Amino acid sequence: MKPVKLQEEFDTLSSKCKEIDMLIMKDEERFDSELSWPVLDGIVDVAKYISAKYRILWILKEVNETTEPNVANGDWDIRNVLQVLRESNGIKKGWEHTFKNIILCSHGILNNYACWDDMSYLKNDLSMTDSLKEIAYINLKKQPGGAVANLNLVKTAYERDKDIILNQIEVFNPDIIIFGGTFNLVKEDLNLSAESMKPSGEFSSCVTSKKLYISAYHPGQMTISEEVYCDSIIKAVRNWESECNNKSN
Repeated sequence: MKPVKLQEEFDTLSSKCKEIDMLIMKDEERFDSELSWPVLDGIVDVAKYISAKYRILWILKEVNETTEPNVANGDWDIRNVLQVLRESNGIKKGWEHTFKNIILCSHGILNNYACWDDMSYLKNDLSMTDSLKEIAYINLKKQPGGAVANLNLVKTAYERDKDIILNQIEVFNPDIIIFGGTFNLVKEDLNLSAESMKPSGEFSSCVTSKKLYISAYHPGQMTISEEVYCDSIIKAVRNWESECNNKSN
């Protein structure tokens, strides 16, 4: 039995998430064609999200979905996939490229800031994939794309669905927002700027209204090592927490 306040928050947040889902699916004019439908996203597991040490939101560009010509794509929910991403021998085929680093970073943040070198290989400890159930994940372009995102299409989709996406961010009320190559697309609408961001490992971050914003590469990037990618994000959160604790003392 959940405590009363937690139950009330769960009920309210669950209801608002359903309302957002309906908005995403409502207007057919937002679809590029009858063969391209939205992929729903958001909080993976509301109960686990509101109970997590920190509420983490990852913002990426679009989901990768390749289909045969003239076969409808989209019209599914990525949250359902993330709930069952773990298989007996690893992560579902085709999903590791993007979600391995999301799993490792989220796990490290939510488990005493375990850095990359402190963690087991994911294939040896698949319980780390459970961190996906404690986060929120959204794409700026709600319709699926290919292996490489078309930035112009992502920009157009974001401008079209901006109200919905900003509503998601407001409703989810995350403590930490991690931009996976999307910071420049949304910074102005969140009252952020490049000048406000300070170096943080390989990336940059800033704090406003007690929220931590981290501008990172896409988690499937190949510019830096997996270790550097994960540790830059995990240490940014650890430093933020330390600074918050110092200010409160």
